[in-house]
Amino acid sequence: MRLADAARPKYEPGAGLTVEDFRSALNQLDKLEQERGVELVQELNRQLRLVQINTQHQARFDKIKNWVSQKDAYLKHREVVESSGAADYQLNRLASYDDEASGMKHTSVADLKALGAELLKEKYENSDKVSAREAEVDKDFASLAALSNTKNDLLTDDLARNRFKESIHLVALKHAAKHASIKQWIDEKKAYLSKQENVNSVNEAQLALSVLDSYEADRKDLETTPIPALKQLGEEILAAKYESAHSKWEYEKPSEIKARESDIDAALAGELATGLATKRKALEEDLARELEKERLRLLFANQIGSLIRWAKAVSEDVAGITYFGSDLDAVESYQAKLDKEDKDNLAAAEDKKTKAEETYQQAVKLGVTENPYTDHKAEELAAAVQSVQDASKKRAEVYAGELSRVRGDDALAKEFAQVANPVVETINKNRDSVNESKADLPELEKLISGLLEQKTGASELKTIKELQSKLDSRGVTTNKHSHYTAADVEVRIEQYNSFLNSKFKQVQDTLALKASKGITSEQLAEIEKQFATFDKNNNKVLDAKEFKACLYSLGEERPTAEVAKILAEFGDSKALPYEGFKRFMIKLFGDTNTKEEIMSGFKLLAHDEPQVTEAQLAAIFPQLDDVEYLKKNAPKEGEKLNYTAWTEAVFAR
Repeated sequence: MRLADAARPKYEPGAGLTVEDFRSALNQLDKLEQERGVELVQELNRQLRLVQINTQHQARFDKIKNWVSQKDAYLKHREVVESSGAADYQLNRLASYDDEASGMKHTSVADLKALGAELLKEKYENSDKVSAREAEVDKDFASLAALSNTKNDLLTDDLARNRFKESIHLVALKHAAKHASIKQWIDEKKAYLSKQENVNSVNEAQLALSVLDSYEADRKDLETTPIPALKQLGEEILAAKYESAHSKWEYEKPSEIKARESDIDAALAGELATGLATKRKALEEDLARELEKERLRLLFANQIGSLIRWAKAVSEDVAGITYFGSDLDAVESYQAKLDKEDKDNLAAAEDKKTKAEETYQQAVKLGVTENPYTDHKAEELAAAVQSVQDASKKRAEVYAGELSRVRGDDALAKEFAQVANPVVETINKNRDSVNESKADLPELEKLISGLLEQKTGASELKTIKELQSKLDSRGVTTNKHSHYTAADVEVRIEQYNSFLNSKFKQVQDTLALKASKGITSEQLAEIEKQFATFDKNNNKVLDAKEFKACLYSLGEERPTAEVAKILAEFGDSKALPYEGFKRFMIKLFGDTNTKEEIMSGFKLLAHDEPQVTEAQLAAIFPQLDDVEYLKKNAPKEGEKLNYTAWTEAVFAR
């Protein structure tokens, strides 16, 4: 501003050092700060999501571990199996477990690993714990598989042993039947063939058919020689032995066989009755019916067990979802995902329920009244479906509450932005208007004064702080509608006011400096002191004699003619009043930044000569560095310096 006011060339600070460069750098820094803030918020949201996924991973891991603990105890338990039916039942239970284990691998374990894969992909900070959980689950399932294989071997051996035992028992029954039939064959055979058996199990049907086979064999024996056949059965019973790596067995009562054969020798008698084919057909139909009933019992047990386990898992998963997003857009968009998931879950539940009900009705039609393969009842099917619906409804209530809260947070954040953003925008606009102003100093002073009177942001700051307090109390840490907090706005207001006050003082100081022609307040005080010192009669004016003495004291000895000329210019030709004396002194020592004044100063030092000596300069310049500068840069003429040529060269730049 001083250079412009003195018509001097504009100061060029160099590349990258201008006020505009500095302002551009600050704007860039502000932009980077905002971008970094967005990145940090995104990272925070990502970390929150990873924590939620890890919580789900831990919960699913705990559920799997609980399941593994139960199944480990089951697989290690050694059941006492005394019949092939019991062995079949235990093998069916084991097959059901294998299906359940396979289902767990393809559902819960697969879901666990899907969550773990996402955490590992996102480089979650506790990925080692995630991997450890999954490794532990893999190890558990490998252990369960080994236990299942071992249990299967044992149960398969139980089945083979009991089938062998039952086959021998059947032979023993044949032996007993032959023994009885030979004694009272005809009467008993008629009664047997005319009787309709009440068959309620596969074992009963198989036993009835075996008994029928025994009677048919007896008929053939009677047609030939019954005693050899009876003894042949006895030999078969007594010779039968079962032995494997897991167990061994032989017939428990060999003495009975021998006693029957001894008794038969004396008691054999009887005849074969008719109607064998009719009875066999009825018994075979009974066996087919009982086999179908067993199949339906096992199928229903698997279906209802699967539905109840699935419903429990789905309900727990639904209840575990409490995080719906970090902002309003994310929470609102989550609704579609919830609706689809609820629809899919309900459809799956209804499908499982329908299939189980169909199986149950088929079994009822065949006369099934109990099911040893499950403790669950048909009434529990509807309850399982209802549990899924209840979980979805409860989650919908949680979601509605979260949506209401986030909408409230967003509305409050938007209200904050509507107050805070205009304040910052006004500050930036006003600051730029001052920095970029091309007005002269008085107009610039007026502009800054007006902006100070406006007190930008003063009235809004209280509201901004109140809104910030509400945001803080609601736990809102990010505001997508504004890059600022109340603290940011308050600091910007303080910086803005400091900027205006500093700029205003700078302009006022420059105007004052201009008015005083470069004379400082200390120099003005010295001028006043000089005047008072030489105003001997205290009449508030200096006559020619007093003025000349004053000049002499200042090292400004002037001839009488020049003193008279100064008195005429700044006084009334006879004396100088204080104001005239001050104007003269300001002209003499103050405003020396124009070419004419600098030239006049040098001329005064050189006593009107076009060159100045080093001694003349040293007598006036307080800093010898200034003399050295002139010696180095001003053209030399002998021992003197050509100040005229140097001054012309400087102001020609």
